[in-house]
Amino acid sequence: MANLEDARVLVAEQLAEGVATLDELSIPTLKGVTTDTESFTITIDSFRVELIDAGVRVNQEFTDPGDTFPIGPLHRPWVRSLTAEPGPLP
Repeated sequence: MANLEDARVLVAEQLAEGVATLDELSIPTLKGVTTDTESFTITIDSFRVELIDAGVRVNQEFTDPGDTFPIGPLHRPWVRSLTAEPGPLP
């Protein structure tokens, strides 16, 4: 799969299915629901959480792999967008 857009679509599908199974969001848990292939390796550098919780708007970007965001019983996580960038050639 040499086409960057094809890879982006495949990873977006994996994330869309996988986030529904998670108890928390973090860079490692998001990476855990994706699968590298022979053609590409997935690196997740950051993710953003946007929601309104008890009337308070939360809009936070997570860049540290140790940072987590708990998913409560009323939260329905989904992937709004995914950016793919070419990595270094072997």
